[in-house]
Amino acid sequence: MMSHQTQWLLPHQILFCYSAGEVNINHLQQHIQTTIDYFDAPSNETVHIIHNLTDACTSITINQARTILSPLMEHPKLGSIVFYGLRDKSTQFLLMLVASTFRVTVRFVDTYETALNHLQQHISENIIDICKPDPIKNSAS
Repeated sequence: MMSHQTQWLLPHQILFCYSAGEVNINHLQQHIQTTIDYFDAPSNETVHIIHNLTDACTSITINQARTILSPLMEHPKLGSIVFYGLRDKSTQFLLMLVASTFRVTVRFVDTYETALNHLQQHISENIIDICKPDPIKNSAS
């Protein structure tokens, strides 16, 4: 069963998402709707996403992923998405393919810190100092 978590790292600018466990269509749809709810908060800022995704999306086809992700990928506030922790190349390929059809920038990195460094170029504030430590590692301590 898929579990997910969503929270602001930097309000209205950087959203942290975490997904773990078996990814199925229903859970993915719920996760996307939760993410969009954050986007719909009153603000004109572009929102960038840091997503910790560790498990492969092997049971979802390209067409299913495109349909499910389209409300997020077409959202006018969406900036770039940086995934970290995902080592499955087929899932990376699926996500890159879907994102490219919507002209959304997606990047895959190994660590939370690298994800923050990548997004620093899009944010005027010093996010390395502002954003709390990796929420996943922090919750495990």
